[in-house]
Amino acid sequence: MRFPATPLALLIACAFSLPSTAADTASDVFRKTLPAKPGGKMVIETDRGAITVSSGREAEVSVEVTRRVTRGSTKKAAELLERHRVELVEDSGTFRLTADLEGEDRWSFRGPQLEVDIVVLLPREFHLDARTAGGSVRISGLKGDVNSRTSGGSLHFEDLTGRIQGRTAGGSIRGHQLKGPVDVSTSGGSVELDGVVEGPIKAGTAGGSLRLVGIAGPLDARTAGGSIRIETSATPIFATTSGGSIEATLTSVPQGAIELRSSAGGVALVLPEKSAFELDASTSAGSVRSEFPVAVNESGHRSALKGPVNGGGPSIKLRSSAGSIRIQKP
Repeated sequence: MRFPATPLALLIACAFSLPSTAADTASDVFRKTLPAKPGGKMVIETDRGAITVSSGREAEVSVEVTRRVTRGSTKKAAELLERHRVELVEDSGTFRLTADLEGEDRWSFRGPQLEVDIVVLLPREFHLDARTAGGSVRISGLKGDVNSRTSGGSLHFEDLTGRIQGRTAGGSIRGHQLKGPVDVSTSGGSVELDGVVEGPIKAGTAGGSLRLVGIAGPLDARTAGGSIRIETSATPIFATTSGGSIEATLTSVPQGAIELRSSAGGVALVLPEKSAFELDASTSAGSVRSEFPVAVNESGHRSALKGPVNGGGPSIKLRSSAGSIRIQKP
């Protein structure tokens, strides 16, 4: 990864020194602080290593890159560090930090191994685009758009305000105290969001469960390999799973549609006592029971229940292929 220099750009190439006493392990740290104004943007691209970003002083960007070489001789460690390039570029309020190991053997598991940790402090009002091909990402304390991707680690978001997007192919996703919109997905882990005070919220996983509590915004939740638990004050809600049950609690009277679908478990929905809605619930492997009186049961079967509740209102559609369905009061 390379970014061409321009007359307006400030390019800092990192020159590292290696401890002469190292025998089979070497390490060094690059630190740099540059002046910055709120409202700027940081772009981080690295082919390996963990990334941690949080808010610091309002008038500067601070970067710390720690590199460690394990296994091998001092000479080979020095050669590996020589091929690992770290550059910091600033151009018109956009900061770019890149860390990349050159050479065709950069992913070799033989010989010396390079480990990288990146820690960045930004003004609170700052946008961020952070990408790593092999590590976890932790982001906190920012007010701005956040886009984060990793091919081999977890994502953790906390105390963020702005458009939040996260993608990982091999880890879990955690989010706490977020003001969205939020769009996160993983191919190999669970998703937990707690305290998302503004939506819409979109959460998906191909291999884990979803736990979405303290939600206050339209919700789209999907998993192919786990259960779903929802606690929210807002509608509409769409949730589907191919590998578990669904438990959803709505803490306010529904104003929009609700649709919950499970192919491998039961469905339980808790609604405020004064809720008014149009119910359409059916299951292929159990019964449907409601604590709310349904004016007309159009289905006529225990495995299905359809009709208006408290005079009717927003649509509530519940489906299960492998369990019972329950509509309950708190």
